Amino acid sequence: MVRLGLTWDSRDNDWSPTEGSLIDVTFDAAGKWTGSTSNWGRFHTTVRHYWSLGQSKVVLAHRFTFDSLWGEPPLMTLGEFGGLFPMDAYGGAFVGRGFGRRRFIGKHKATASFELRFAPVEFKIRRHTLGVGLELFVEAGLVSQTMTDLLKHWYVSGGPGLLLIWDRFVVFRVEGGFGKEGGALYLQSEHAF
Repeated sequence: MVRLGLTWDSRDNDWSPTEGSLIDVTFDAAGKWTGSTSNWGRFHTTVRHYWSLGQSKVVLAHRFTFDSLWGEPPLMTLGEFGGLFPMDAYGGAFVGRGFGRRRFIGKHKATASFELRFAPVEFKIRRHTLGVGLELFVEAGLVSQTMTDLLKHWYVSGGPGLLLIWDRFVVFRVEGGFGKEGGALYLQSEHAF
């Protein structure tokens, strides 16, 4: 596979941003000429924004992602978003929380996610800081095999979470995600986005 892309990053912190944006656009191409067993391609874009609301302890985070494949992509590729760092989609710990991992697959995928992060408590431990907070999130995703059917298949989920943030560098989150098929508990060592 050959990947070309552009990235714009204006976040104030890579691991736990409170303001700024991260935007990436990628184009993938694969075929016999790259050693692939089939010819296929992908266009992917993700736009993430972070806003401090009044103070840096309350952050509204937003992510919009669009991913479109053509040709004969591998099965695993149908169950992921591309981009600089491919991730499972739709369903799992980062996209479609509340649905099983890669629960919905297809050539065309889009999602909009919102998180309200609130970390009001900080403990000083020698030269380090441990922040403790809460989050609320909601996600809406679309997945389809054809572009014309994309708006027919909506998957909405949301839930609360607990955050532990060490020096704005290490993030540990415990989340409960709930969708129309039930729920799931997630333990992760970074923000979903």
